[in-house]
Amino acid sequence: MIKRIILLLLTLCFLLFSCSCKGYRETDNEYFVSSVSFEKKEEKFRAFVEVLIISSDDKKAKNKLFDALGKTPYDAVISAVSSMPKTAVFDHCSTAVIGKDIYGKDFKSIIKYLYDTKNLNLGIYMFTAENIEEILGLKPQSPSIGYDIMQIEANIKSVTGIDFKNKYYETCSRQISNGGFCLPEVSVKDDKPFISGQVVYSDYSAVLSLNADEALIYNLIYSGSNSGEIEVQNKKCRVNRISTDIKTSKNTLKIDVKCRYRHSKDQKDAAIKKDIENLVNKLYGNPALKVLGAASYKKITTAEVSVNGK
Repeated sequence: MIKRIILLLLTLCFLLFSCSCKGYRETDNEYFVSSVSFEKKEEKFRAFVEVLIISSDDKKAKNKLFDALGKTPYDAVISAVSSMPKTAVFDHCSTAVIGKDIYGKDFKSIIKYLYDTKNLNLGIYMFTAENIEEILGLKPQSPSIGYDIMQIEANIKSVTGIDFKNKYYETCSRQISNGGFCLPEVSVKDDKPFISGQVVYSDYSAVLSLNADEALIYNLIYSGSNSGEIEVQNKKCRVNRISTDIKTSKNTLKIDVKCRYRHSKDQKDAAIKKDIENLVNKLYGNPALKVLGAASYKKITTAEVSVNGK
């Protein structure tokens, strides 16, 4: 009986020791993926995988870029990962940048890859870019370019109060509900990445490119916002809250914008209304209206914009 108890105790100790060993992570043997990006090259996908190199001997993390070609997004990433001397871990991947030359079924295949990738957070932020290699080749301000890009958007949201709604699950839900979504466009200026505008996608194809100012107005209609600051006719407008309501009636698009200003309106209602009307004039007959929730966008010929400030 005593022998059985001793044997049982030894077995339990062995199991506990084994479990504790399995939970131990040696960062010296791993690369933490910070960004994964795609472009098309010679009828193949080119994947860029940015990783963080964290060594126990070095207090500072470093970034490194791996890239490879493949017939599918999965093949391209596997080839890039296979060239790494350490194991790639996707748990902390923050951004996915998709080339502006990718659309339709190719775009869908990337969406599927992101969904199928083990341990990839579906809250990952999605962006688009004209030249991905140029962006990822920059010197990062934070540990990685992927994190830099995410922080740039976070800064825009904190200042303007307007949300781009470009997380993976947000873009997919928008595609299902309205047939499209928007992605902020990343460009390079003074050797630093910045968000230069936004691309509107309908059925996974780009249908409209907006500059930075137009992108904020479009997103004001697209998603509303919390407190922050918007720029109206080159003047900063501080508001406590912005909300929008968009409807279609016959051939008319009706947009109602409610602004709660922190200070005196100073004719800002009229300025915001004019900016929205100018943007809507570019949208007539464009699928970008469908992305805003206008189902019969092809028939829309006029727009009614009301701005109610308090």
